[in-house]
Amino acid sequence: MTIKEVSEKYNISQDTLRYYEKVGIIPFEKIIDFYNKAFKA
Repeated sequence: MTIKEVSEKYNISQDTLRYYEKVGIIPFEKIIDFYNKAFKA
């Protein structure tokens, strides 16, 4: 999935996802894994 796809699917702004990745809160791959598991995509 791309940032755009995750953003649209889970209604989270792309800027928010990029911020999480930039500050090291969550690497993008982990964001995708988290949302796939949390929402059983």
